[in-house]
Amino acid sequence: MSQIQQSDAIGLLSKLLSERIPLQVFFASPSGTQVSMSGFVDSMTRDNGLVISASGPPVDVARGYVNFFPFGRNCDFWYGDKREVPAESLPSTEARGDSALMFTLPASGERFVLFFTI
Repeated sequence: MSQIQQSDAIGLLSKLLSERIPLQVFFASPSGTQVSMSGFVDSMTRDNGLVISASGPPVDVARGYVNFFPFGRNCDFWYGDKREVPAESLPSTEARGDSALMFTLPASGERFVLFFTI
């Protein structure tokens, strides 16, 4: 995977949002917490972070959503083919999509990965 600038990640997220591209999200923390779900980019703002929902915009909280805060903090952004994603950042089931956008938080060791096909 190649490290990219936050502005490039925001551009890619904007495309995922505007084109309503289905994705799979995977979150993993060093403590062992893992979350995997299918959905759509619902919204992204500096204050509210990145919201991925099963329903897509507008969010239907009954169907599920996950909120991640990569903006305004020390976060590394990576983009590439899903085959380049490190094994510890892959869900236990087959990741859907050909590409991956990964957010890593060096201070906590958390990883948040979006898998999708454009």
